[in-house]
Amino acid sequence: SANLSHSAVYFCAASITVLWDAKAITFDPSNPRIVNPSTKVEINCHHDDNNMEIMLWYKQPEDGQMQLIVYSYVSSKPSFEKDFATGFEMRRTDKQTGALIISSVKTNDSATYYCAAREHSDVGQGHSQLKTHHREFFKLQEHMLSTLSSLEPPSSFISPIIDLK
Repeated sequence: SANLSHSAVYFCAASITVLWDAKAITFDPSNPRIVNPSTKVEINCHHDDNNMEIMLWYKQPEDGQMQLIVYSYVSSKPSFEKDFATGFEMRRTDKQTGALIISSVKTNDSATYYCAAREHSDVGQGHSQLKTHHREFFKLQEHMLSTLSSLEPPSSFISPIIDLK
């Protein structure tokens, strides 16, 4: 189950590696959210390219590096990174639709979260290069999540995306 350390701002992004034909992926928009600790949060991601079999979720705290949370193929069980093995779930409806679920947000879950989609690319002995591509982001959408206990008083909270006034 998720806890306060799962609080974060979530982004939706995509990485596209092509040789000859470039194409865009469009993601559905998402509004920033401010939630209470212990709240269950579901962040949805939907893109418009049926060739993108892999969906990935990343977390980037305001003052930290981007971290891979989980990835999955549409027909397989999600593969979570060690630091995110508990408190997080990933649901895939089809190739184009999925969700990241934090069962009980914690203060340190406040971050920006990215949803990424990419084609399957086996290399060598059938191993995918998922992690080697995580730095090649084309930022398409931000999923921002903050817990109320992680925010400073509204008068000192400054954000280009969330206006508490």
